[in-house]
Amino acid sequence: MARIPDCDGVHGAPALVRLVHQVTALEFGPATRYDGGLLTIERHDAERLLAQPALAAVRLSLASPGDSVRLVKVLDAVEPRAKGAGGGGVFPGFVGPARSQGRGSTHVLRGMAVVAAGYLPRAQESLVDMSGPAAPLSPLGATHNLVVEFDPAPDARWEDVDEA
Repeated sequence: MARIPDCDGVHGAPALVRLVHQVTALEFGPATRYDGGLLTIERHDAERLLAQPALAAVRLSLASPGDSVRLVKVLDAVEPRAKGAGGGGVFPGFVGPARSQGRGSTHVLRGMAVVAAGYLPRAQESLVDMSGPAAPLSPLGATHNLVVEFDPAPDARWEDVDEA
């Protein structure tokens, strides 16, 4: 884990610190944990966290560099981050309340992405090859990816599916 200070504390507030955990392998297992580069994800807990009324189904899969896999219907990707002590949110105003940032600790899973894949009207879809000559064409071809594929609920509004 690398400890990267981003700024000095202001007026006695603690500095913002990024605690970077390098992900070198990804697998499903009995408990979610990070150990020496290996991120293990408990599939059923993650599926429960992602369940939303606007989604009929959520499926999780893993794709790592060199795997003979093509990701399709890719809508978005994010490097996982979580706040530690010090408060605030990771993406203020988007996935939490808008508030001042710049203090506390943020844990970063470097070398990994959470990839949303599915169908939304008017969304720009893309694909990612994890191996072969097209793999270097996307930065996601070089990351360990937790792919979250979803099916919209039949009666859900598209705005609710997009938010979910």
